[in-house]
Amino acid sequence: MARPFNFSFDVNLILMALVAGTLVTMAYFFLSGMQRVRVYINDRETTLWTRQQTVGAALTEAGIQWNPQDLVRPAADAALPANGKISIRLATPIVLSADGNTWKRRTQASTVRQVLAENAIELKAQDQVFLDGRLVTA
Repeated sequence: MARPFNFSFDVNLILMALVAGTLVTMAYFFLSGMQRVRVYINDRETTLWTRQQTVGAALTEAGIQWNPQDLVRPAADAALPANGKISIRLATPIVLSADGNTWKRRTQASTVRQVLAENAIELKAQDQVFLDGRLVTA
């Protein structure tokens, strides 16, 4: 007469196997949704991993701050690019004084004339322009 098969198992071993399997599955699903993003801030590269869908959300999640005058490409509200590249050109902070008023601004302008134009400042013949304390022509 055939003997019935007797199952003998260690409960602790089965529980450890189930926990290990669950952890591996969770890690797989977590990591599979991550996207590698390379952020170039003034040509300096930073790499981050994100699950976010937009450029702005990924930058915010990584703690990268930007100002409205900074050039962010693709735009902050755009979807993350397929190539994973984001570039930010930071605006230069300036202090602008004209007609007794002083303003702190940020600009992408590369010349004094551009700074004056974007701030709607028109030069008159008698006006003088100083850059870092030196008299310049605009």
